[in-house]
Amino acid sequence: MLYCLFKKIFLGFKDTFYEFDKPRLESQVLPSDVYIKSFNYGNNPKQSFNLFKMNDEEKPLLIDIHGGAWIYGDRNLNNMFCATMCQKGYDVISLDYRLIDDVLLKDIIFDLFNGLKYIVDNKNTLKINLNKVYLTGDSAGGHLSLLVSSILNNENLIHHLDLPKPDLKIRATCLNHAVPYTDIAGRLEGHPILTKYVGQPGLIRILYGKNYKSDVFYNLLASPDKYINKDSELPKLFILTSEADNRYFYQSKKLHEYLETLGIKHKYFNEKSNEAGHVYNVIYPRNLLGMKANTLIDEFFKNN
Repeated sequence: MLYCLFKKIFLGFKDTFYEFDKPRLESQVLPSDVYIKSFNYGNNPKQSFNLFKMNDEEKPLLIDIHGGAWIYGDRNLNNMFCATMCQKGYDVISLDYRLIDDVLLKDIIFDLFNGLKYIVDNKNTLKINLNKVYLTGDSAGGHLSLLVSSILNNENLIHHLDLPKPDLKIRATCLNHAVPYTDIAGRLEGHPILTKYVGQPGLIRILYGKNYKSDVFYNLLASPDKYINKDSELPKLFILTSEADNRYFYQSKKLHEYLETLGIKHKYFNEKSNEAGHVYNVIYPRNLLGMKANTLIDEFFKNN
C-alpha cells in the first residue's frame, strides 16, 4: 500500500516538472548559427537524439544526457544548454532514452548503450569526430553519465550486464548536480522513518523492480562504491554542484569525498551563491552564474 502510494506521488512529479519547464522551453530562442537534426536509433520515439552543429566541420563531440529524475524529459529539454556548448566549439548530441514510468533503469542503460553504438556506427553520416569525445549529464543524467563512463571501461560490467559495447573512448565526463547514489536518493528530508521504510526502498523498487535484491543491475550499480574502486579506469571527472541545491548537494559531495578516499583525481566545483539551485547552468545557461559554470565545463574538457 505505502509503496503504491509512493510510486503514484513520485511519478506525479512529472506534471510538476512539466509546469515548471513549459514557460522556459516555450520562450527559448535558439541561436541562429546552430542547426539541429534529429535521429532515431531504435523503434521507440524516445530512442532518439538531437545533433547540434554550426557547420559540416567535424569538431570535438560532446554527448549530453538530460535529467528529470528518470521519469521526465526528452532530447529537447537541454536544447539551450546544448546550443550554448555548440557555440563553444563542439558538435553536441543530446541523447534521449525511455523513462521509468514505462521501463526500469536497466532498460535506460540499454537505450544509452544502443544509442552510443548507433552514433559510432553512423559517424560518417553524422559527420562527427570520435577521436575527442566528452560526456556530460545533469541530475539523473549525471548519474547515467557516470554509469556510462564507468561501464565503458569495465569489461566485467559489460559482460555481467550483457550490454552492447560501442567502440568509443570518453576522454572526460562532467557530472552536473548528479544523483549517483540511487540506494539513498529516495530520502525524505526530516522524515527518517518514512525515508527508511518508504522513500528509499520505494525509489529502489521503481528503478530496479520489486525483486531488486536479486537484480544484477541493482547489485552492481546501485551506488558508485559498488562499481568504482581504486583500480577503476575512468575518464577525467568534473563534479559540478552548488550548496543551494538543497535536494541533492549531498550526493555530489558524497561522491567527491569517496573519490578522494580512493585517490582518484578529479575536479570538484561547488558554487556557493544562493541563486545557484539544482542544475542552474543547464536551466539558465545564459545568465551570469550559468555562463560561469559552463565556461568551467568548457575549460575542463579542453584541458583534457
